Amino acid sequence: MADVIMDYDMMRAMNSAFVNASNALDDIESGLSSVQGMIDGGALVGKGGQKLQELIESGIIPFTKQINGKLNELAGDVNGARAFMEEGDTTAASRFK
Repeated sequence: MADVIMDYDMMRAMNSAFVNASNALDDIESGLSSVQGMIDGGALVGKGGQKLQELIESGIIPFTKQINGKLNELAGDVNGARAFMEEGDTTAASRFK
């Protein structure tokens, strides 16, 4: 049977990538909110502005929030698995000292 070897640095990098992607989505949401504010302020009037605002509010922002939630969930899962496996390795190694 093959040994299982965990690459903890890779798991940390995965966690970091998920967190960074989540932060980037936060920035996108913030930018979209700014666009909404500009539209509300009269930057784009008429049906075009109204449609864009509806799309941002009812389509794009909820979708980015959903993706952001999944990214945070994945970051937590990877970090939790890494911590659990590292603790197991430490416990197992201590029995052979």
